[in-house]
Order: sequence, then C-alpha cells, then structure tokens
Amino acid sequence: MSFLHRAGQYFSAIRAELFGVGGDDYIARYLSDDEQQLWRGQKAPDMAHSLNVARTADRLQNDDVGNNLSPDERLILLKAALLHDIGRGRFGSSFAKSLAVLLTIGRTPAVDNKKPDAQGRPEAMQDFNTGSYRENLLYHYYCHPQIGGKLLRELYSRYGGQLSSQQERIIRLVEHHRDADAGDDRLLQLLIEADRRN
Repeated sequence: MSFLHRAGQYFSAIRAELFGVGGDDYIARYLSDDEQQLWRGQKAPDMAHSLNVARTADRLQNDDVGNNLSPDERLILLKAALLHDIGRGRFGSSFAKSLAVLLTIGRTPAVDNKKPDAQGRPEAMQDFNTGSYRENLLYHYYCHPQIGGKLLRELYSRYGGQLSSQQERIIRLVEHHRDADAGDDRLLQLLIEADRRN
C-alpha cells in the first residue's frame, strides 16, 4: 500500500472525527442490535471506513454480471464488511495509529516478540498487556482481524448453542480480510478488494 493511499486514509479519518459518520439507516438494515453495539465500539474513522467498505463490496458484487450473490451471501458479505475492523476498538488516536503504521511501511514490525506471518501479524495470538504504546498500537493494527473474530465469536455464542453457518462465515471473513490471497472464496475476494480500495 502506497504512502499516498495511507495519507488519503488519514485525511478521511480526520474528516470522520470532525464531522461524524452517519449511516444509521444502513447499519440498522444489516446489523442486529448486538452487532450494532460492536460496530459503535469503534472510533469514528473506522466506522466511516467500514461503511465505505460495505458500500464498495456491494457495488463490486453488483458489477460482476452473472456472478451476483444470493441474498444470504450478500447479507454475510455486508455484515462482514461492516464488522471487519471491530478488533481495532478504541485503542489509540487515529493520528497515533496512522503515524505508527506509516512509520512501519516497508518493514515488518516485531510485535510481542513473535515472528510475524506474511501479513505482518504475530503468528500466535497472545494477551498483549506489556510493551510500549507503539507496540500496542501496532498490535491492534496488525492483529485486529483475529481480535475482531474473537469478539464476534463471543457475541454470537453469548446466548448458548452452536453458531449458525452464517455466523461462522462472518467470523471467517473478518479473521481473513487482511490475507494476501483469498483463493477461490468469492466473498473474501470481494471483502479484500473493497477494503483495499478504501
């Protein structure tokens, strides 16, 4: 990802912090009350970003003539797009996150003393309660897919019983939205591309 793309994301984040996010009708249409609560647990820039990703993903699937998604697949995609960054939470300011990430472009950060995988994430999820503020910022940035998947699994299992196939699919998309290769998973391909464009 280029410096200019990151700079554009930063200015979009500032705009969201200054002027708010909106999109309440859109969110209510696709997310349950509990999912909306998780979505609102993000900072304004991440909420604005996820709205843009969902709209882009929907546009991409509509543009793919002959390969349109079923209504159930579309719902799964839009839920995952709206929830894909919930693992970032409210830790750190948008400026601090952007600066920490900009300073690591082209380098693989050593977070929590774990060897990073291909996406720059630690290979194993660990409780991260030590380290510097910068390490915590980078941890939340690079590990947010796994953190988000864990939050969704906790939410969906809150009422007992086995998770539905739809819930499992949403979790999988959130956990893998930063993967370099989506293989033949059409929903993941759409989510990754929509996220890349925003």
